[in-house]
Amino acid sequence: MKRYTELELKKALDTIEEGSTFSEVSRETGLNKSILAREMRKRKNEKANINLARDRARITEEIIDAYEKNI
Repeated sequence: MKRYTELELKKALDTIEEGSTFSEVSRETGLNKSILAREMRKRKNEKANINLARDRARITEEIIDAYEKNI
């Protein structure tokens, strides 16, 4: 039931991240605002998960390094 391509969606979400409002992008692209909002939440959650994983790895390395120095 998808009526938009991944490229259209990506361009619309990039435009929102650049500062345009959901209403402006919705008018320009014809995509529903609720679809844009849902996909934007997904994108932000994916970025947050990537950042959390990176931070966990960094903190783990720091803890291991500190532990090895104290042995």
